[in-house]
Amino acid sequence: MEFKRVKKDFKVVVMQNSGAFADFGSEVPKFAQQFLSRANEITNRTETEIALYEPNRNNDHLEGQYYVGLIVDKN
Repeated sequence: MEFKRVKKDFKVVVMQNSGAFADFGSEVPKFAQQFLSRANEITNRTETEIALYEPNRNNDHLEGQYYVGLIVDKN
């Protein structure tokens, strides 16, 4: 399998939240819906949603941070 590595910059507008890793599956989508309900406040927004989250490092790492948002045009 071949791959091509590319470098791409993008800008996002996000909201941050945190919670238990065990609940990320339900918490992140709920928080994304809250964020999207305010999307009309964001100028130059695209329709591309993004979610970034802190990975779980080990069994003792129970909570983490995550971000939900929209990619915005650079202009």
